[in-house]
Amino acid sequence: MPKKILAFLIQLAMLLCCLIQPIPAAAGAPEEMNDLVNGYGRPTAVLVYSMDGTTLYSYKAQTKLAGASLIKLPYCYWVCAQLENGVHSLDETITYTKSWYHGGSGIIYKGEYGVDYTIEQLLDYALRYSDNVAYDMLVYLFGVSGFNNMIASWGYDIRIGQTYPRFPTVHAAFMCETMRRMYIRSDDGGPWTIAWDALCHSKDTYVRGILGDENTPVAVKYGNVAAVWHEACYIGCEHPYILIVLSSATNYAPDVEYLESVAACAGRLNDGTLQHLPLLRSRQNLPPNRQQTPPRNRNPRQNRQLNPLPNPLPSLTPQNRTPHRSLVMSMRTGRSMPWMRSISLKPQR
Repeated sequence: MPKKILAFLIQLAMLLCCLIQPIPAAAGAPEEMNDLVNGYGRPTAVLVYSMDGTTLYSYKAQTKLAGASLIKLPYCYWVCAQLENGVHSLDETITYTKSWYHGGSGIIYKGEYGVDYTIEQLLDYALRYSDNVAYDMLVYLFGVSGFNNMIASWGYDIRIGQTYPRFPTVHAAFMCETMRRMYIRSDDGGPWTIAWDALCHSKDTYVRGILGDENTPVAVKYGNVAAVWHEACYIGCEHPYILIVLSSATNYAPDVEYLESVAACAGRLNDGTLQHLPLLRSRQNLPPNRQQTPPRNRNPRQNRQLNPLPNPLPSLTPQNRTPHRSLVMSMRTGRSMPWMRSISLKPQR
């Protein structure tokens, strides 16, 4: 009798092993993100990229959209590289005068004329406050041709001009590559540390409220004009990733519900579980601190080579569709050089 029972239990166990299949991580998250972007009904792009090199989600990542102030992120990368090579110095100053007035985002234009600002301050303000005056001063000091050559060497056809376009169209893949490179250099001290600290404490972001907490720094560069709101983000959780979300706006007002829902879904993609975050509908309903999953023995800074990402980024295939992490970004165009009084300038944020 015991032998019959044992044989029965063994057969039952074998049958259960055949019937019960493991549930894929975040089984519904890609479909959920598809529903979000396809149901949006307005121009948008979303890219979620793990720092281990996996594209977790991609929607129109190669489609150029008006970039607004997103261009300040790659330009500040150029500034950091130039400062590192001895072109100008962080304590060098430039005077704010009436001819620099530009409006839009930032804090310098609200201050007094005749004030001297160091390059260190300009670098910080351009990323922390998306300051238009700071950006224009940096472009005046560091130029455009070298920057355009650097971007071309990365494999991207995105350029700025001394007068126009100062705020060119960009796409999510380009912003992802820029944020990846900025992160890799973020602990190299000097201008790199200044820039990264500014990004980690930047203003006007909705993604940080969803995905960040005291243990999870979120570096963000946002871009906003009348019709768009974008956020390019690095999420420094245990399994770090980049989220780029480009979205639309109405008279400068972002679609907060869409931004926060995309961010929450990206978090689920990265964490590999649908239980991680609710689909958020208001900024009052913020997620609790997330429990971290066991480490995957991965250090995204281990390989510090700045080889560019594939351009275009590889599209998702059934084999690499299993979600893990995310990335957001944003963009919008504008006009030109604030110190040139003859140029009609549209406020960029």
